[in-house]
Amino acid sequence: MQFILNSNKVTNSKLRKMKKIYQSILVMASLALVACGTLGGGDTDVSNNADFKSYKGICAKYMQARIHAANCVGNNDEANKMQAQLDQLKRAKNLSDTKAVLDASKMPEMDKAVKLASESAKKEFVESLGYLIGGVAQEKILLDKVLQSVKALQQEAASNPFGSAASQLSFLTSLSDAMGTDLKNVAVTIDAYTVYATENGISMDDVNAVADKVAKQSDLED
Repeated sequence: MQFILNSNKVTNSKLRKMKKIYQSILVMASLALVACGTLGGGDTDVSNNADFKSYKGICAKYMQARIHAANCVGNNDEANKMQAQLDQLKRAKNLSDTKAVLDASKMPEMDKAVKLASESAKKEFVESLGYLIGGVAQEKILLDKVLQSVKALQQEAASNPFGSAASQLSFLTSLSDAMGTDLKNVAVTIDAYTVYATENGISMDDVNAVADKVAKQSDLED
């Protein structure tokens, strides 16, 4: 972008004002690119990023919850399919691949008309709900950490729109968006599963014991 100036009519004050406008345009353009993910969004290889590794570990816990839920309702074929998806998740190198794996399956719905009769089914249910709650506990902590990083990087990216901070900001913004969506969706499932647990006489103390164990696991531990 160029400004064509008439030196006889443009004062130093106007030059400074135009320079500020130009800088503002650059910043806004850069942040717009960040918002679109073109500076390092979901398709960028971030396999060595610590925050991504933590996020992928949390997603693995959600997949474990789905596997236990499928076993709970006796859907062994679906459980085996989800196990293969979990293995695929562990090989994911970016946000897009990770989200694609999660989107390829969903938590089984519990039929309120069907009671959990066997102890093995109840145990699978306890494990499933425990993995959900433990995963959420970890994700809330990670989301808070990422949002703090985003806040710090915004100032740096504004002062240097084309520096490394802008690319990192793009990734962390995409990551925080993904986690926000996860937390909303999982919260709905936890509420429904908790009601089902009460209706089936399942102790939330047992569920919380599993959740505490899961919340202490890191990375891709099962």
